[in-house]
Amino acid sequence: MRILLQGLRYQARFGSNAILKHSILNASIKAQLSCVSPLTEKLNRTQTRLLSTSAASNLLDSLRREYEEEVQSGQNEIAEDLLLLKNQLEENWRIVEEGATTTLYSKSSQKIQVSFHCQDSVEEVETNEDPIDNEGEEEEMSMPVHFQVTLSKAGKSLILECLSNCGEASVVGVRTEAEDIEESELYQGPEFVELDESLQESFSMFLKEELAVDDDVAIFIAMQSDYIEQSQYLQFLKDVQSIIE
Repeated sequence: MRILLQGLRYQARFGSNAILKHSILNASIKAQLSCVSPLTEKLNRTQTRLLSTSAASNLLDSLRREYEEEVQSGQNEIAEDLLLLKNQLEENWRIVEEGATTTLYSKSSQKIQVSFHCQDSVEEVETNEDPIDNEGEEEEMSMPVHFQVTLSKAGKSLILECLSNCGEASVVGVRTEAEDIEESELYQGPEFVELDESLQESFSMFLKEELAVDDDVAIFIAMQSDYIEQSQYLQFLKDVQSIIE
């Protein structure tokens, strides 16, 4: 009612022609707004897409450059020493590579397996030794690699947590598992460093002499870990490219 009265007052004051012109002007403004809004939205979308495309192109260039540099370095090729050692170990072990994980299965009568992930390395604890004297050695030495040795028999397993460090295998933890017991209910084993030293040494001897996880296996684990990690990194670069392209 109020709108109608306002219209009548407007008509009485300015006349019917003024009302018509006013209506036409409003319609024109609305039409212009309806035309500008989609255009502006389209321009915004185009600008966003161009920025996104530019960022993707920049990332792809960086990925290709990084991939080419890594390939040219030759680190993705298996070293001759590693290949010879692998062939030597295959006399007693069946070696299976599955992505970033490598597993060795003993060919002996015992059910023994050694498993490790290429990125499962352990940072060494810093000592008070002079860093200048050891600077050259630190560059050549790789970080210790964690690996797991499992001896299974009659539904039970003895699991040794080990490290490959400086070409030697050492035990850092021990526990047992059983097929009929939930993992959450299992005893996780003692703190290995708190065991009697003679018991620690006995586990180490058992690892090398009875389970045949000797220095050659330890060296293979370190070298294989470096090689697989490099291979996986190159594959990672290729996978990222394929997703973005």
